[in-house]
Amino acid sequence: MSDALAKRIAEHMHGAEKTSAAWGLEFLDAGEGWARASMKVRDDMLNGHGVAHGGMIFALADTAFAWACTAPMW
Repeated sequence: MSDALAKRIAEHMHGAEKTSAAWGLEFLDAGEGWARASMKVRDDMLNGHGVAHGGMIFALADTAFAWACTAPMW
């Protein structure tokens, strides 16, 4: 699979996913076997210590991982 095809698939997944929009995840780039994303941490994403809740960090990582891993399956 080419990087261009993997990127198009990841972009499609990002556009079809409602959680990405709700959390403000931004698709930055992708290729075969990798993806890059960003997310601004809002006040409602902070834990009791005032830092990013681990679940939000995991959601960002899990989403980018899905973009990177699912693309080769198409």
